[in-house]
Amino acid sequence: MKHREINNKSTSTRKSKDGWLNFFLINLVTLTLVPFTILLNNCYARDNDTKAVVLDYTLPPQITVEAINPHVRVTARSLSEDIKASVDFAIESNTPQVDLYFEATDFHLKKELGTTPSTIKLSEKAGVEIDINGASISGGNVKPYAGNGENIDGFASKKTGVIRSKTDRGDLYQHIVTGTFTWTHDTLKPAGRYEARLQLTCIAISEAW
Repeated sequence: MKHREINNKSTSTRKSKDGWLNFFLINLVTLTLVPFTILLNNCYARDNDTKAVVLDYTLPPQITVEAINPHVRVTARSLSEDIKASVDFAIESNTPQVDLYFEATDFHLKKELGTTPSTIKLSEKAGVEIDINGASISGGNVKPYAGNGENIDGFASKKTGVIRSKTDRGDLYQHIVTGTFTWTHDTLKPAGRYEARLQLTCIAISEAW
């Protein structure tokens, strides 16, 4: 019985010592790992620092002009009345307003073998009637010619003054511009095919540019 009691005491003592040893080891590992974990976290945070970058891009004004019908056949009822022609241009601009002006030439008899040069004069007095649906036109819709324009395919031209037009539909100018031009029969002309030239020049206007 005494021997058994001694063994029990010895076993109990060993368990107590093992328990204290395990407790000590656990605390030692914990105390060692906690600072190491904190150190790792700090290192990870510094390695993943973040900075934002601002990108700044300015889109410049852009504009395109297209003739709806590049070749227009013109007719007159009689030799005593004026020749009138209406021509449509499509304008697209990323600005709400544009400046524009027209240039037009006389009608010239097509040069063929044996023909004598002949012209039907542009009516400078009549000017150009302008129609733009959905946009304002500065100074009214009839614009007089203001002087000589550029040569168009070798033909001398007259040009209108600059016209400011602003859309009523937001920030983009997308409109059909119609110009009506007049030529006058001043004297009897040789029969034949006559040709004239018209062109529209547009400039995108942006207050922010």
